[in-house]
Amino acid sequence: MLENIIEAIIVNFKKYLYALVGLIVGVLFVEYGFFKALFVIAVAFIGFKLGDNNFKERVLTKVFEMLDRIKKALEKKD
Repeated sequence: MLENIIEAIIVNFKKYLYALVGLIVGVLFVEYGFFKALFVIAVAFIGFKLGDNNFKERVLTKVFEMLDRIKKALEKKD
């Protein structure tokens, strides 16, 4: 009996995860309204992306490339 339940959870993990996310988003919409809930979701997504090392490395690489271009452009002016 317990083995069947655990197997069902493992097999349908994405369904349960998305159901939980849907429940949380629904509660946010009901409690705080559309725009406040959208803000909370956006901040959570940004936090999720910043927790990813690959994403941070790509962002830092882009920032340093941009700073390097700005530095070169300023050196050309002088």
